[in-house]
Amino acid sequence: MHLSERVQSRFSTTCIVNKMERPECTVCLRGTPRPYLFIDLDLCGAPLGPNDVRCDFLAFVDDVKGMPCVAPVEFKSRWRRKMVEQLQSGAKEAEKHVPTEFEYQFRPTGVLKSFPKAQRKKVRQHVLSFRDQFEHIRIIVCGDKFIDALQSIVLDKLRRQGNHRPE
Repeated sequence: MHLSERVQSRFSTTCIVNKMERPECTVCLRGTPRPYLFIDLDLCGAPLGPNDVRCDFLAFVDDVKGMPCVAPVEFKSRWRRKMVEQLQSGAKEAEKHVPTEFEYQFRPTGVLKSFPKAQRKKVRQHVLSFRDQFEHIRIIVCGDKFIDALQSIVLDKLRRQGNHRPE
């Protein structure tokens, strides 16, 4: 059974959506391998309460480079430090729903309206955790393909350099 099928039964159907979008911003799903599952954590029936810190979406993609992928996703107009807390909260929520027998990739993703070069260093400083994995936040801009965040090769370089764990 695929990861998305196993996880789907753990969420209310009112939270399951076909695309990830917010006003004036959407993510292109062209090229994202199916099956996938998107949980909108802002909708009624979502597992977190209205006052809980949370990201906008949890994405579960069954096959990215041969492995399932878990991605908390947060939309913002521009980079804000609060995004780190929201994505980490989403990762903790996903941990409750992803069966432990699955091997997976963790891809925390921020979706911004713009991403000036000056902000890139600030983003690279942040590392998030999901079980035994530590990953930097991937940033894509509104309209970009979601698969680009999932297949990012920047982190492969960081791993080879030994910079993938928090200090």
